[in-house]
Amino acid sequence: MSITDELRSGGTHLTVTDRRAFGEEELTSIADRIDREHRMALEKVAADAFLDGTPAEAQLEELGYIKLPVDADGKAIHVGDKLTDGEYTFTVYELAVYGDGSWSIRNDDGNAWAACDVTHRHEPTVEDVLQELTDEVWNRCCEGVADIFDSGIDELVAEYAARLRLAGDAE
Repeated sequence: MSITDELRSGGTHLTVTDRRAFGEEELTSIADRIDREHRMALEKVAADAFLDGTPAEAQLEELGYIKLPVDADGKAIHVGDKLTDGEYTFTVYELAVYGDGSWSIRNDDGNAWAACDVTHRHEPTVEDVLQELTDEVWNRCCEGVADIFDSGIDELVAEYAARLRLAGDAE
């Protein structure tokens, strides 16, 4: 029996020909049961892999699971993520895997990118802006100077970021 048979039939006590709408409580109960069975299956795969030395990835693949694509920074990509190719920022609408293992990342307009061409997008933080400033100052003024002067910049950025946030709170 598949863990989704109950949903497909319309309920535990109904036949396929006697469908009806589920109540919220019944759907929640079915979803909880599916989650439990799914979690138990994954735990069994991990335990079996540990005991017999088989890579867990191989066992998960046998169950029909595949690894998600990763962006250029190695971070997993999910539907709904905000990504950028450096020029265009978009929300992931669809993920498609090809037979050779490559992925197509698509937005809601149908435009597609390869996973290796995108990174996750986040709004710049105070630390990001300060780090960009220090990098730019370093590149313009101090290029070629010994790396000893570069030490401590990350700590300085963190200190000033905290001070800027406090100043912003006072306004």
